[in-house]
Amino acid sequence: MAKIGFIGLGIMGAPMCGNILAKGHDVAVYNRSREKMAPLVAAGVPTPVTAAAHQLFAIASERGFGERDISAVLRALTDK
Repeated sequence: MAKIGFIGLGIMGAPMCGNILAKGHDVAVYNRSREKMAPLVAAGVPTPVTAAAHQLFAIASERGFGERDISAVLRALTDK
């Protein structure tokens, strides 16, 4: 199964992540507000998203989240 990184667990992200988990894929998650990660972490989903992910999904609708934020995430995942 695919190892999937998921960033953004809001109205759209959390249900999508849940569906991916239900299909048996390994998922690691990150959300800026930790309370949105809590149900998934309590169910055993690891955090933070790691470079081991085969695919990375980022869903963010907040103003100000953009290329700079995605670039920072990608740097964090690829820096040794």
